Amino acid sequence: MNPKKEQTLDQLLKSKQISQNTYDKVIIAKEYIERKYNLKNIKKDINTGSNFKIRINEYIVTNKGSDYNKDGNYYDWVELYNYSKEDINLKYIYISDNNKKLAKYNLPDKVLKPNEYVVVYMSGKDEYINDEIHANFRLSNDDKQIIISNGKKIIDIVEVKPLKDSVSYGYKEGKWYYFTTPTKGYENNTAAFSKIGE
Repeated sequence: MNPKKEQTLDQLLKSKQISQNTYDKVIIAKEYIERKYNLKNIKKDINTGSNFKIRINEYIVTNKGSDYNKDGNYYDWVELYNYSKEDINLKYIYISDNNKKLAKYNLPDKVLKPNEYVVVYMSGKDEYINDEIHANFRLSNDDKQIIISNGKKIIDIVEVKPLKDSVSYGYKEGKWYYFTTPTKGYENNTAAFSKIGE
């Protein structure tokens, strides 16, 4: 026996299973609930698939003094970029250096707007304070990869390149380059080099 298909409001009205008055009341109630509880944004927010248009955009694993954070320390960092046209809540994103442990660090409840950048400090401090995100593990030249995922499926993965002190590795115009002037939190628009020392 085939299961009965669920009918839409329009179908119910057309088949005269409900009156126009009932139809109008349901539509009004539906619009009120969506406005009150912001359901349209909630639906977007709970998109936890691996199809987020967010990428690893730049990283540094040998920060010896090129850039410091708000507490005055020189931490390595990873920069992420939202290249979509929609908000992305970072609480659904994880960062790791181990493809067998994708959910190593869960990013905080923070919305990344379209074309915005966010920096994750790889300090091992495991905190989100003063709008700074600090992962619960560190990176170094010994690491092989940086991964972002939804905890189960990989969204983006990049190889960790051996880097000289305070040199970053970043994405620019479809390719990866070395940057002697890192651009943490901004577009990679400084001089780019295909090899270290050029």
